[in-house]
Amino acid sequence: MKKQTIKILGVGFLILVIILISGRKEEGEVNQTSPEETLTPELAQDYPASTPIYPGTTIESTRETETEESKNFSVQLSLQGDSTQVINFYKEALSQDGWNYEGTNRVGNYSIISGTKDNLRFNVQVIPSSENDNISLSTNVKVFKELETSEEE
Repeated sequence: MKKQTIKILGVGFLILVIILISGRKEEGEVNQTSPEETLTPELAQDYPASTPIYPGTTIESTRETETEESKNFSVQLSLQGDSTQVINFYKEALSQDGWNYEGTNRVGNYSIISGTKDNLRFNVQVIPSSENDNISLSTNVKVFKELETSEEE
């Protein structure tokens, strides 16, 4: 009886391990989390080209979602450098080429820089590491569909 119980537990554990392993995603594989949301490690083809991205950054992850009124892109980036230079880059980039710089807010040790252009709403969080020169960037772009369709007419 004891041997049979151990065999059943062993088979159950093996089945659990197989289920867990088969559900893993390979690196770089797109993860479809819902009909409206797509995760990927690279920028989407329809990511707005006019949106500034600091040179030399590494894309850690991206997320694309869609609602009735907008398409939203969130991009997580990382780099090594001086956070003041990164903040100044975004202030300057959002003050030219048709962008309307809306301001910079400091929250704790990070800064949020915002701007708009046509049907785009952009903000970036610059988050410096307290231990080294690593900087994390979290960008959000909202593309409003109402302006998108009215411009096409």
